[in-house]
Order: sequence, then C-alpha cells, then structure tokens
Amino acid sequence: MEPAHRHILFLGDQLNRTVGPLAGADPSRTTVLMIRSRAWERRRGYHPQKLVLVRSAMRHFADELRATGFTVAWVETDEAPADALAAHLAAHPGAVMELMEP
Repeated sequence: MEPAHRHILFLGDQLNRTVGPLAGADPSRTTVLMIRSRAWERRRGYHPQKLVLVRSAMRHFADELRATGFTVAWVETDEAPADALAAHLAAHPGAVMELMEP
C-alpha cells in the first residue's frame, strides 16, 4: 500500500530538515505549509529587524525545499494563522497536519 500524502506545518523558528516530520520525508508525497500571518506579527510585538530575519529565513527555507522537490504552500495573510491552517485543511479533505514539536 502506498503511503498517504503528508502535510507538514513549519513555523519560522523550526526550519530544519534533519529532525522532526520532514526528516526522511518523500518530497513527491509531502506538502509543506508555511504561513506568514501579519496579525500574529502585530500581536506578538516583535522587533522589526527580527521579523525581517525570520521572514527571510522562511523564504529561503521554502526555496530550498522546492529545489529538492517538495511542494510548498506559502500563505501570506492578515488573518490569524489558525484561519490559514483551516483553509489549507478545507482545500485538502482528509489531510492530517503534522508539525514540529514546539
């Protein structure tokens, strides 16, 4: 039996391919979801330079994943991250979201 397609949510401070659910993942059967939520950024009150660094790291990580064959769903939203996650799951009925351990 062929393994199911995987959906993995990555946060800006968890950009690592060697541990967690992405370690050993088959790029042809994995979608990585990355969400940039401006509502979350405003609520957390991070220093602007830190946000630039995190956003840049996320974009570079997404590009690296695409270059190795992963599907990356990049979402930029003014809404809460949970709304983007719910929309992704609604667009992929039956999908189970995996994520790194905080």
